[in-house]
Amino acid sequence: MAPMPPVPPGEYNSPTVRAHARLALARRRAAQRAAWWFPLAVVGCALACLWGVLRSDQYLADQLFWPASGAQSSRLARSPRTPTRPAARSPWWRAG
Repeated sequence: MAPMPPVPPGEYNSPTVRAHARLALARRRAAQRAAWWFPLAVVGCALACLWGVLRSDQYLADQLFWPASGAQSSRLARSPRTPTRPAARSPWWRAG
């Protein structure tokens, strides 16, 4: 196969080709400047979802698992392993 002949400079370095290249570069730069907020929006949405999950976890824990309506303390019964120990001296306490 014979090598291709060289392309004349007027075909690839003409004013029209340079203008189109400048226009394409300007459009790419404008698109990059217009999309600066997208990574921040993704991070913001992720943080908002995480905050919502943590708030719902706290709400469910307060309502279902650890109701804090009037935290009262009461003594536990004596341990069966130490039957001679008086209940009045038992150091074990329970929050209700």
